[in-house]
Amino acid sequence: MTTTLNITVPSGWTRLDLDGNRDKAIEEAVEKAFASADRDSSAIAKHWMRSRLHAAATAPAEAQADVISLMYPSAPVAGVVLPMSAQVMRLHDGVLTGDPARVLAGIAAGDTSATPMTLQTGLILRTHSVRDVAEQWSAEIEDAPLDADAREGMEAAAERLPALRVQYMIPGHEGSAWHIAAFSAMLGDTSAEGQGGLAELYLELCDAFILSAVVREDA
Repeated sequence: MTTTLNITVPSGWTRLDLDGNRDKAIEEAVEKAFASADRDSSAIAKHWMRSRLHAAATAPAEAQADVISLMYPSAPVAGVVLPMSAQVMRLHDGVLTGDPARVLAGIAAGDTSATPMTLQTGLILRTHSVRDVAEQWSAEIEDAPLDADAREGMEAAAERLPALRVQYMIPGHEGSAWHIAAFSAMLGDTSAEGQGGLAELYLELCDAFILSAVVREDA
C-alpha cells in the first residue's frame, strides 16, 4: 500500500503532483505558466523554470526519500507573490522504524525548535531554523533569464540572505510510509527583530498548510 500526503493550497498557489510521470507534470506546469507569453521570447524563462522544478523535484541521496509534490505561489495574492515554496517527500521503507512517538521524541531531544502538533493520523513534529542562502542564491541566478544589470544588482543585494526552513515529520499510519513536508521562505536582510517577526508569521502560515493535510492510502 502507498500513502500520499495531500496538502490543500490556496488561490494563487500551484501544487505539482509528482507521484506519476514527473517529467510530464513539470512540462505541463511550465506550459501553463507561460500560456499567454510569446513562444520565442519566453523560451529562456521556460527553460529556467523547468530546470528549477526538476531540481526541486529531486531529493538529495542522503535524504532517502522521493519528492511526491511541490507547492509554490504562481500568482499574486493581495498584490504579493510570497517568496516561499514547499516540498513533500515520502521516506523510503526502513528509514525510520519503531514506535513513532519514540522516534519523534528522539528527534525533538536534539532540536530545541521542535514543536509537537497533531493531525488526524496522530502526533507529528515541526522543526525550524534560519540559515544564510546567499551562496545558493548566487548560483541560481547565474542561470536565471536576467539581463546583465539585473543580475549584477541581485548579486550585490545578496551578500547576506537569511531564509527560514520549516520541516514537519509525519509518521506513517499503521505502518505505512513516513512523510516530510519542508517549507522554505526568504526573510530578507533585516534586523534580528524583524527576522523574528517574519519567521513567526511564516510559521503560522506553514502550520495552516499542514493542518489542511490529508493522508490518502492507495492500493
